[in-house]
Amino acid sequence: MSLPISFKNVLHVGPNYIRHKGGMGAVIETYKNNIPDFGFIASYEGNYGSIANIPFFFLSFFRILLRLSTNRKISVVHVHGASFGSFYRKYMIFLLSKYIFDKQFVYHLHAAEYHTFYQETNGFAKRLIQHLINDADCIIVLSESWANFINKEFSPKKVVVLHNPVEIPLRKQKARNADFTTTSLLFLGRIGDRKGIFDLLSVISKNKEEYQGKLSLTIGGDGEVERLKTYLKDHDLNQICKYVGWVDGSMKKDLLQACDVLALPSYNEGLPIAILEAMSYGKPILTTHVGGIPEVVKDGVNGYVITPGDKVAMEAGIDKLINNKSLQELMGRQSLKLIDSYDIHTVTKRLQAIYEDLPADTIRAQVATTSEII
Repeated sequence: MSLPISFKNVLHVGPNYIRHKGGMGAVIETYKNNIPDFGFIASYEGNYGSIANIPFFFLSFFRILLRLSTNRKISVVHVHGASFGSFYRKYMIFLLSKYIFDKQFVYHLHAAEYHTFYQETNGFAKRLIQHLINDADCIIVLSESWANFINKEFSPKKVVVLHNPVEIPLRKQKARNADFTTTSLLFLGRIGDRKGIFDLLSVISKNKEEYQGKLSLTIGGDGEVERLKTYLKDHDLNQICKYVGWVDGSMKKDLLQACDVLALPSYNEGLPIAILEAMSYGKPILTTHVGGIPEVVKDGVNGYVITPGDKVAMEAGIDKLINNKSLQELMGRQSLKLIDSYDIHTVTKRLQAIYEDLPADTIRAQVATTSEII
């Protein structure tokens, strides 16, 4: 019988969660804040440019090598990965962990466009992707749809679905605006076509006369900021829409608490943290049926789930919500019910079980050796 794995036996590797700008960093930060023995090394600094990240990664690679050389308690390397550059960084860590140090390797896929990355890359890169996914001890994905993709395209040893975690806030009564008739939409995400923000703005622009005094949109995020500002100015939307820059920490909590609806009409997703966070605040969601979203947002129950780019359906969803405050509140209560399985404490127990269920031979030997040392 193998000895149990604790979190002190696991080394997590991924983007820096401090001042993170993205869902993966938010997930890692949530783990860090709730797992006492959370071991972590950053392989990517999101606040650096691509050139500065090259020496940052090689320094990180050396730190991982040193940690694995000196800490014999580590039996599992758990990497959080995405597409493109992230994959190649994680492939090097995979080779180091699996073949040099003989550690169990867990590959946690967060990428919204991993399928596109794999299908459109060259033959050599495809073989590298196949090697990593097929030889990793466990592939963690965010939804059943991503599990189906991995099982269809590859021959993995093990694929498991693990929900992105959120910290469920204390329930507070929402402080409404003085003008109860206004519905406040909130968009949180990278500014660009993939997240669908310009589709949303197109619908608002088309109906701005009707929406005046009934609807407002707050936009938080980074990315194509100048394009956004130009669009708002050219379409005379600054009276309805407000860009507040990148938001995190207390500002994000305040925005989630104050809004009526989260809108995220994306074209590709894994399972967006913004949606889970909004649901934890009891908000209805206007979104699209991509990635793992339909597994947590139920159309007509806690929001509306439309086809990406379907502006007619988006407009219909907005109209239903802004004309029915009781519907907003009903859908918000459903969000609170559906979010329970994404609570950090539930997800942490599930993650512990995943580690316990890894192939036992190497882990048994490593943990037994550690127990002899200590």
